[in-house]
Amino acid sequence: MAIRGYIELVSPGMIEGWCYDESAPRTALAVSLRINGETVATEIADLLRPDLADAGYGTGHHAFRFAGFDSVLLEGDPTIEVWASLADSPELTPLPRLQPRSPMEQWEPATVPPVPLAPRRLSRCILHIGLEKAGSSSLQRYLVLNRKALLGQGVLVPVSLAQNDGRDLLNHSTLVAYALDASKEADEIRHLHGCKSTAHLGRFRESVQVCLGREVEDAPEQTHTLVLSNEHLHSRLRDISEIQRLKRLLDGACEHVQVLVYLRPQHRIAVSACAISGLRTTRFPELGPT
Repeated sequence: MAIRGYIELVSPGMIEGWCYDESAPRTALAVSLRINGETVATEIADLLRPDLADAGYGTGHHAFRFAGFDSVLLEGDPTIEVWASLADSPELTPLPRLQPRSPMEQWEPATVPPVPLAPRRLSRCILHIGLEKAGSSSLQRYLVLNRKALLGQGVLVPVSLAQNDGRDLLNHSTLVAYALDASKEADEIRHLHGCKSTAHLGRFRESVQVCLGREVEDAPEQTHTLVLSNEHLHSRLRDISEIQRLKRLLDGACEHVQVLVYLRPQHRIAVSACAISGLRTTRFPELGPT
């Protein structure tokens, strides 16, 4: 049983969220609400959330809403838990809770509508997603040194999505910060781009859309390909909703997306990591050059 989901909204009169079992995607789970360790309500998580269906979470009928319980229980700073299980299973799974929100705020959709970035879209996007320690920095440095020449050949490598405006590397880590779910506000890549709380996330994403759209619109008429690179895309974007969010962003700029990944033998990754950390490494002839 692999249950996923969140407690998304806690207000004086209502507690909402969703949960779903990857091993039984068409089954609605039983959920129980505990306040300070005491079970105060039970429900079946079968409410429809179209965004969950769009993101590939089963039928989409996986949301829950607790209402009608004594709101006095929420006064002070109570411990609020929601536990999920299959209806006939004794195994319970606690659901993580998103950061506390204002009762006026709504849950973040698992997917977003297509993003209209510019009056035109390029023919394709080549999206390099890593892996780490597989030559990503060398590739990103090559993109810096040859950006003008590439643009002359119809290939746009945007600077607005890169760290330090692409002065050192054209590493598009902004894509990770953009696509991460709201619950991951502690992620260091998101902090790197100045987005340190859920309250800033909407404005940050809007800024990313505007900047990328502007670069696409201002590119020469013969531009046909968008090239993006970040080695953390494969490891940080783990939820379907995050990948879907990134795809919708890219769909607003390009007609087709081609994903590129470089693989490297594990022993060479280990040697590279040790070299960066300052540890001494031993060359093993049978492993070949390091």
